[in-house]
Amino acid sequence: MAALAVVGLVLGVAGVALVVATGSVYARPPVDLSFADADAAYGACQGFVRAQLKAPGAVTFEPIRRRTARRYPDGRVFVRSHADTTNAAGRPVDIRIACTMRPLGGDRWDLESLAVHGD
Repeated sequence: MAALAVVGLVLGVAGVALVVATGSVYARPPVDLSFADADAAYGACQGFVRAQLKAPGAVTFEPIRRRTARRYPDGRVFVRSHADTTNAAGRPVDIRIACTMRPLGGDRWDLESLAVHGD
């Protein structure tokens, strides 16, 4: 019985040492969004992206998916997707987008960060 207690103590100390050595801490998972909230966030992000693009052509965004938008525990919403557009020379370009926004109520959003990366 004492040997079992010693083994448990050693494994516990080893686990704590591993967490300290790797810097791993528990991070709260994102909170699920309803489809309506995710769709509203995706639409808002699309609007922010369209305002930033300099290309005159149409922008075709990827359809919304399960992991396109997610809510953080503090209420912010993160959207990640991609879209197809054309550059000034008329060549097709695939762009990756990421928005972090805070809902203000209704259809209003506060944009905290926006990243648009092209090929």
